[in-house]
Amino acid sequence: MLIALGIGNPNRRDDRAGLVAARLLRRRCRSVVVIIGGVTPEGSTAVLRAARPDAILLIDAVHFGEEPGYAAFLTEADLTGRPAWSSHRPPLALLMRYLAAETGARVLLLGIQPADTGWGRAITPAVRDGIRRAVDMAERPPL
Repeated sequence: MLIALGIGNPNRRDDRAGLVAARLLRRRCRSVVVIIGGVTPEGSTAVLRAARPDAILLIDAVHFGEEPGYAAFLTEADLTGRPAWSSHRPPLALLMRYLAAETGARVLLLGIQPADTGWGRAITPAVRDGIRRAVDMAERPPL
């Protein structure tokens, strides 16, 4: 079983990308269980442990130096190999490591490069297009 965990702040423009993508994935792909983790994805760990998934796909807006809207699968090693400031507590790499250890599942991050994570509800056009591409990718993750 694959579980997708949508991450992001619904009150910050492109930071909502993971939440919007997860909801769209829920509508398009019935075989994927979708959980909305919001700004505290670590709060979903008990549910994830109990579900005993084979794979967990985190979906979030991630600064990784690409054009806005670019989507890519990232591993824990990809995240720890890049020196970057993170607003996530705990950091996504630590959350990925913890989920893998606690569930035995393969854990992967589908990152969407944001353009603007300031306060507001409107997602930038490039990231809106990227969300659709990310959901296409999430339907066939390399897990």
